[in-house]
Amino acid sequence: MPKWISIDRAIHKYEVKEEDLCLWAETKAITASFTETTLIIDEESLQKFLRWHETFRTEDYIYTLEQLCNNQAEICKLYLEVIELQKQDLQHKTKTIELLKKQQAAIIEQYKLSQETIKKTTEILSKVEKGWLEKLWSLISK
Repeated sequence: MPKWISIDRAIHKYEVKEEDLCLWAETKAITASFTETTLIIDEESLQKFLRWHETFRTEDYIYTLEQLCNNQAEICKLYLEVIELQKQDLQHKTKTIELLKKQQAAIIEQYKLSQETIKKTTEILSKVEKGWLEKLWSLISK
């Protein structure tokens, strides 16, 4: 059963750097986990790693670091591609918004013109009706 210790305790007890512990946890060289916002480490796996690290220091460790760097570089390339796609999408959406604003302005102008047409048509019809009724009344009342 793992005996979990905090990263701070591991730093002080084993005199290692926090960056190294995080790197070892990320490369799965040691068993680690997160509780809420704190990294905790399996003390036994850390002890085994430190013993191994003293015995086989350079070649395997450098190879592991090289692999991690290569993986990180690939991830960065993917992020750049995603950012470029998001940039293109944003440009497309900006153009779409500009077109929609132009359409909205045209629709508002068309609405104003139709309201004005309705008002003038109503006025004309009102005058025509009054004139027609007046003529009819004058014919009847004669």
